Amino acid sequence: MMAKPSSRLCHRSFSLKHKFGLSLALLWLAIALCYSGLLPLANLVSLTLMGTGLAALSLTPTTSHLSRLLFAALWAGCVLLGFFTAIFRPAGFHYPLVYDYSELDFSLFANLGKALAGYLTLLWLWSAGAKRPLPVALGLSLVFALAVIATAHFIFDLAAQPKWPAAALVFIFCNLAIAVLAEEAFFRLLLQRQLEKLFPQRCGATWLALGISAAVFALAHAPPSHPAFALFLFAGGCYALVYTLTRRFSAALLTHWSVNVLHFTLLEYPLGF
Repeated sequence: MMAKPSSRLCHRSFSLKHKFGLSLALLWLAIALCYSGLLPLANLVSLTLMGTGLAALSLTPTTSHLSRLLFAALWAGCVLLGFFTAIFRPAGFHYPLVYDYSELDFSLFANLGKALAGYLTLLWLWSAGAKRPLPVALGLSLVFALAVIATAHFIFDLAAQPKWPAAALVFIFCNLAIAVLAEEAFFRLLLQRQLEKLFPQRCGATWLALGISAAVFALAHAPPSHPAFALFLFAGGCYALVYTLTRRFSAALLTHWSVNVLHFTLLEYPLGF
């Protein structure tokens, strides 16, 4: 008589089935956006490759030398595809304009490629695990968010400009649903967490991954010669540290989003340097 599969195995199969289904749904959405002219064809190709790579990465162990090499190759490919999808725009192409904040000299565009890459990363690489209690995580998120804003104001001289412009809620929602979620999925789940798996623990994998993710976050936002590079490095380090201390993706997400919302509503926006 055939043995009944364990509930854990059934749960894993169920989880994988839904991950594949949702991944296909996101890729069909990417096809529809591409057909409508809202997503470059090259980004559709990179999203398809990235989704395939993320699925393989999530299923690849790191228990042997060969499997670690395969894991590293898949990881590097997903990182490169993620960067490409987020920044590539062919000549003459623009993502949809969400709102023009003329009083701030700032236009909000919906980077749909970046958003889809973020949701694919979240879908395949987020997992439950041992975490700090929620009240502790929320407290740390608030402390580090205020630390970044205070540093921006008092050390980097970002002027205080309290405001609530028209369509402020549009910015707040889009910033969470598109920009922050995509960036945190990339920097926390694809970069920081996977680097922890690649580095031997005896070499301080946790802190190496934290430092690298913070440095890449800063480089993705400004070149080292830019006056704001050190601020981005500090902010990226805070988001990475919140994730390290809490092991909660949601805590890092909340910290990053809170910083952006406080920056938008309390300080000069966009950056004046």
